[in-house]
Amino acid sequence: MKKKEQKWNTIFNQYLRQRKIYGFFELKQTDTDSIPFDCLEPSQARGLPACHNNGLVWKFSDQDQREKPCDCVSIPPLDAFVVIKFPDGFYVIRYFTFELEASNNIRKSLTKERAGEICEILIHI
Repeated sequence: MKKKEQKWNTIFNQYLRQRKIYGFFELKQTDTDSIPFDCLEPSQARGLPACHNNGLVWKFSDQDQREKPCDCVSIPPLDAFVVIKFPDGFYVIRYFTFELEASNNIRKSLTKERAGEICEILIHI
């Protein structure tokens, strides 16, 4: 079973590539006007700030039969983002802003309206 956000990943990746936007991105998707703050997996909640602070070294799998551009990549520290695909577009929110919003909020979810107020980039589709 494919993840809900998988079909939007290609569109978002093309946007990043065309505009030369760099960072670490976790894409989430909702069909409503809100998304729970606990939408991040524990590994993502640890990994995004780690990549933001330390960068990332990644070895491409030798088991993957696709042609590899190289053996590994070393990416310097870059901004980390949670990208929420609401029905009307992508809301690109800095990871630390998302976490601060979650910890300071009595609500259990982030509304589309509030996401629009705190996002760095809003991409309407």
